[in-house]
Amino acid sequence: MAIYRKEHLVPYIQELEAYYLALRRAVEGAPPNDNLAEQYHANSEQFRREFTEVDIDRVLRDLERFKATATMLKQLKGKHMKPARG
Repeated sequence: MAIYRKEHLVPYIQELEAYYLALRRAVEGAPPNDNLAEQYHANSEQFRREFTEVDIDRVLRDLERFKATATMLKQLKGKHMKPARG
């Protein structure tokens, strides 16, 4: 295991959290337009409760941002602290 200064980890943690939350919101989607309920054989209340509208392009874009940040974690390998000698 490696020892790190927390100040070196904070930017990675903040970026991961921000992109994770954006990705999660994209996957959760948004309430669909009630006018579409009949097309999905549902009433308006059921439609709001059981369906969501997801922008797949946004999901893929946010996924790539999250993956890029996760890949950057490899940079931590060279930033660990080394024990003092002597």
